[in-house]
Amino acid sequence: MDSTETVQLSAGNGRRGQALVELAIILPVMLLLLLGALDLGRVFYAQITITNAAKEGVLVASRGGTYVANQACSDTNTVMCAVLTEAKGGFVEVDSTKVIQNPNPLGKVVCPSNATVGTTVSVTVNAPFRLITPFIGVIFGGQDMTLGATAHAQCAVLPQVALLPEPTPTPCVNPTVSFSGTPLSGTGPYTVTFTGTSTGTPVSWSWTFGDGQTASGSSVSNTYAHPSNNMQYDVTLTVNTGALCATTVTKNSYVRVKK
Repeated sequence: MDSTETVQLSAGNGRRGQALVELAIILPVMLLLLLGALDLGRVFYAQITITNAAKEGVLVASRGGTYVANQACSDTNTVMCAVLTEAKGGFVEVDSTKVIQNPNPLGKVVCPSNATVGTTVSVTVNAPFRLITPFIGVIFGGQDMTLGATAHAQCAVLPQVALLPEPTPTPCVNPTVSFSGTPLSGTGPYTVTFTGTSTGTPVSWSWTFGDGQTASGSSVSNTYAHPSNNMQYDVTLTVNTGALCATTVTKNSYVRVKK
């Protein structure tokens, strides 16, 4: 190996050694910057979680939800349930002592069903948060911090609909039903003409002639067939003067048909 090759090998080894030294210096800085970026991401994600929790809580409150301070989620503390459920699984831990509704009337709902337009309610959510990287803590004033968010909403107001009074129903006037027929006796087949003589302004007449035949109208006819034996038929008339205003009269053995 001549002197030229020795110089080239020494130069190559020197460059590799310099690269390793530079990497050893830069790598901690890069890792620190990466951790700082991740820490900032945690802060922003936690803030979004708290903001959404406050919005969810105030939405429930505006719709008549119930709230009891410093108490766990229950059927009588639905605002707290909404906040804690929304914040669950995030980078922050929200407990019932960090959820505040304003106003908070004792034992009452801020937004009842008869709330007036313009009535507002707010929900504030706070949670402790701890940073990992020291230099990010310097930016925020310390490793331990409190993240918070407040959401406002107007109470949901149902429109007041004036209902029209129910119309007074027309009193039902039952008709007085009567009718006549001629001839009422004869040898079959023969036709009997029936005439309604009812009072009370009838609007419909329904006849049943006793032999299985029916008809409608104020004046009708029915032909009775030739029977094998002497027969007697009941005749029924139903007269209607309107809805549910009907009267029925039956004349037993009214028509006699001879064989």
